[in-house]
Amino acid sequence: MPIARYTAQQLQRRKGRTRPKVRAATTEAAVAGHARADRSSTTRAELRRWHQVLPVDVVAIRAKTGLSQERFARTFRISPHTRRNWEQGRRMPEGPALVLLQAIDRNPRVVMRLLEG
Repeated sequence: MPIARYTAQQLQRRKGRTRPKVRAATTEAAVAGHARADRSSTTRAELRRWHQVLPVDVVAIRAKTGLSQERFARTFRISPHTRRNWEQGRRMPEGPALVLLQAIDRNPRVVMRLLEG
């Protein structure tokens, strides 16, 4: 059973989790049709509150730290392969990794100091 969690515009911006041709072909009418098929009484506002994916620019976050790709991965104990997938948009950080990246984005020096000692 399909669950409509995103508007067509949100799907157009997503990377990594959906196929490009599917994203390009998705319309608001298709999303509304899936919502009707769900027989769900959930409103769009409720869906946005449940699950809102904000894009994370890992390259910009790493640039804030001034670290090389390899050093960034070692400092924050992230697999180089995982960091590469995030930076190239093949995967999106989730859970604790997302929280860590958000903390690094807000104040990279504090996070680096905490991890040192």
